[in-house]
Amino acid sequence: MNLDDLLEPGEEVIVSGNYSGNLFDGEYDKLAVTDQRFIFYKKKKSTFVPLSNIENMTIEEKGTFSKTRVLNVDIGMEEPIEMKGDPSRVKALQSKLYSLSK
Repeated sequence: MNLDDLLEPGEEVIVSGNYSGNLFDGEYDKLAVTDQRFIFYKKKKSTFVPLSNIENMTIEEKGTFSKTRVLNVDIGMEEPIEMKGDPSRVKALQSKLYSLSK
C-alpha cells in the first residue's frame, strides 16, 4: 500500500518511516504522522488514529557518546508509539504534535 493513496486531500505528512509493532487489529510495518492523524500501514492493510487520541508524550535521551532522543506517544494502546532520532528533530516533532493535538 502506498502512503499517497491513504492521504486525504490537503493532508500534510510530518514524518514517516518504518514501524514495528502491533495495534488494535494486527501488525504494521510503516507509520506516517500527518497534520491530522497517525497512519499505520503495510502492504494490504491500514489503520488510522486521530491526533486527538494522544493522551501523553514523553521524551528521553539515550546514548553516552552519540545522543538519540526517543519520543514516546501514548495513544491508548498497550505500548506507546516510540519514535527515535536526532535530538533536535525529535523535539521539533513533539512540539508539532503537541500543537496539532490540542
